[in-house]
Amino acid sequence: LSRTVTAGADGLVTNPDGTTTLLALLAQLGYDVIAPDDLGLGVSSARHQAYMNHRALSTVVVELLRGVLRARSGIWAYRGDRPPEVWLLGGSHGGYMVAAVQKRLQDEASLARLWRVSGAF
Repeated sequence: LSRTVTAGADGLVTNPDGTTTLLALLAQLGYDVIAPDDLGLGVSSARHQAYMNHRALSTVVVELLRGVLRARSGIWAYRGDRPPEVWLLGGSHGGYMVAAVQKRLQDEASLARLWRVSGAF
């Protein structure tokens, strides 16, 4: 997920379409944000989503998360001013995926921030 965000004259961080979101704000502040949702959302013609298949869904997000953490640790090794911090957040199905990742990685200390707005689990 990659988005360009800008600060307007009022100082608010906005998406290209003019909306203001927490995702855009955190990205503007320099954090890496992973906001998972349905697999293939927007590019798949499948009618059925694996909504409650937490193992399959969390595998994809965990691999992305680990890749981001590896990339960030290399960058921050040269900067030294603060450790890498990645936010994982989601609402509805994204919230379910955040909970699935948290359950899967509960014994690891690699998650800096989790924000689950809603979602079954």
